[in-house]
Amino acid sequence: MLNTTRLAHRITHYLDVRLDFDKDRKEIVLYALDIFLATLVNILLVMCIAYLLGVFRYALVAFLTSASLRYFSGGAHCTSSSRCIVAGSITTPLFGRAALALSNDPVATNPLTIWLIFISVVLFSLLSILLWSPADTPGKPISTKLARDTLRRNSFICAVVIEIIVFTCLISMSQLTYAAEIYAALIGIVWQSFSLSPAGYDVIHRLDRFMQSIGIN
Repeated sequence: MLNTTRLAHRITHYLDVRLDFDKDRKEIVLYALDIFLATLVNILLVMCIAYLLGVFRYALVAFLTSASLRYFSGGAHCTSSSRCIVAGSITTPLFGRAALALSNDPVATNPLTIWLIFISVVLFSLLSILLWSPADTPGKPISTKLARDTLRRNSFICAVVIEIIVFTCLISMSQLTYAAEIYAALIGIVWQSFSLSPAGYDVIHRLDRFMQSIGIN
């Protein structure tokens, strides 16, 4: 597995030798490169696996939905970029498969079922944001009340925008035709909302420790 953190260190060192960064600038460049490289590799790997599984479109919807909300709300993640990539490569294609399976299930495609699930997801996501957003980490704490309030407000706005889009699909498009995309978006919202909660942190930290125990660094 490509260690993006190690690659970010090498690139930063290369740039530092030639541009003579001060300590603060060097840390900023290293952090930005690490995030960029990990995100890029994660997206490429997730989409390649999803394509091979025949669920590219649905995995992409779930990924974009979850990632958009996560940008503002934060949430639990693994303690190394490699383990984050592995976790994303497993979960996101599975979300795509789940969305496809639900779209082929007679009960799940019943209009009443879809509406009940949609309303439940909206309530769960907004409650999660109210209670736990923005969810920071020890390595990147949110230091001011203003920053916390701004991120919480933006999280609400992002969630509402996504949910309005899904709502529009529900009332203006054929639910049977777009059920997989609708379920993919809802799964992405649920997963990100869950990752804000104490239970979400516990699950992801357990997964992180398991991957570390089998040598994924």
